[in-house]
Amino acid sequence: MLIKRLAVLGLLGLTFALSGCYLGIFQTAQALREGDVMFTLGAAYHSFTWDEDVLSFLVPQLRLAVGVADGVELGVHTGVMLSLISWESAFLGALADLKIALWDEPEAFALALSLGGGWGVLTGGWGLSGGVYFDSNVRILPIYFAYRPFFSFEEQEFAHQFAVGLKLDLSPTTRLLLEADNFMGLWSLGLALAITF
Repeated sequence: MLIKRLAVLGLLGLTFALSGCYLGIFQTAQALREGDVMFTLGAAYHSFTWDEDVLSFLVPQLRLAVGVADGVELGVHTGVMLSLISWESAFLGALADLKIALWDEPEAFALALSLGGGWGVLTGGWGLSGGVYFDSNVRILPIYFAYRPFFSFEEQEFAHQFAVGLKLDLSPTTRLLLEADNFMGLWSLGLALAITF
């Protein structure tokens, strides 16, 4: 138990040290059991045109979640944005949320809701976020959908993000997520590995 607590504290410190970003959701509707810890390491690729220049970014991300009760988890999501042209990085914020599983039926579907908040450049400073997560638990169609609205206190505006992905269980404790994401019109493709211990 002591090793598990030290691992959680170490991963939480690493998560905050890397700063944050909201690009790439990398979450499914399946919430953790009480006492479980999930560490998700992923990256999203973004490319867009700005004043006739093509800009490309890699966004490495971390998410640490702890099961506080069966079907209820507390998570922190963070990362950095790295320019693939200049190799400069940018601090983008951090998001914490509480996710509650409403339904998780094997061979059918899973549904969860979340509420959270944090600070981010992409949301114009401090803000609140919500989340709706839907998974297909059918083996031949292991897909997930996520929708996350944001409200910026500074901008006094709503922003929206949605994702669709493929979840591939590599073992009972390891899952690979392949995701296409849209945040305020900015599309990205991402890959993440989620490990539960």
